[in-house]
Amino acid sequence: MSFRREWGDFVDDWSAQNSPSRIPWEWGEWPMVVQADHYMWILDELLHDPPHHFGACLWHGCDHSRGGHPDNFYGGIMTYARQKKYSWYAFKAALNEKPFVYVAHELANCSPDTVTVFSNCTYNATLLGEPFKPGETKYGYRKAHAKAAAYRKQRRGNVREIENFTATLSDGDNNPKRYETETIRFTVEGDADIVGTNPQVTRWGEAVVLIRPRASANPKPIKVRAATVRQGKYAPSAGTFEFTPIVPGVRVSIY
Repeated sequence: MSFRREWGDFVDDWSAQNSPSRIPWEWGEWPMVVQADHYMWILDELLHDPPHHFGACLWHGCDHSRGGHPDNFYGGIMTYARQKKYSWYAFKAALNEKPFVYVAHELANCSPDTVTVFSNCTYNATLLGEPFKPGETKYGYRKAHAKAAAYRKQRRGNVREIENFTATLSDGDNNPKRYETETIRFTVEGDADIVGTNPQVTRWGEAVVLIRPRASANPKPIKVRAATVRQGKYAPSAGTFEFTPIVPGVRVSIY
């Protein structure tokens, strides 16, 4: 019997650092499609292995810095902040029993003409109002979709000690503006502190901030604000999000 402990990636040499598995989030949609295609190709190989090979572990689930290598690891299906790359959705479509469909395309000005869809079921879809036919329908950018940028604020995760928030550049219809780059400054009102770099430049249209609420038996609402360092009439509007921290449970030790 055999089990692969570092499946999906390659050893650390020059070629590995430039392999289809090592794709940073900010490289955009087509590189992330390449990574997803790479992992699905290897997954298909794995599923056709002899019976004595009973499983494997993907290396690694999330991007991270490494003490034993000067370069960061970018082979994760999520970023260090747990933002989902296209590979995450590809695995969900391949390994999930419930019907699932995900369109790996941003409908942006630099988006590829080929539209990639990850699905484990049959589906009917349209692209910009026209019937979508897999392998035939091509995407063409339409200027009507480019509107003034605004901010969408979204909370991710449900951690008691540290809360994870994402500021996403978006247009007037709340569609992500992946190819826009801005420097975001986060501010907090209430009993909480910002953890990590602030301000920060967006990666793939997003900036992530960690908020650590201060200990309190009766927590009060905390407001998080994301705004561009760039000011002026045509600067993106700011976004805010308000939440109340969760009170950690009391632990009792019995000796």
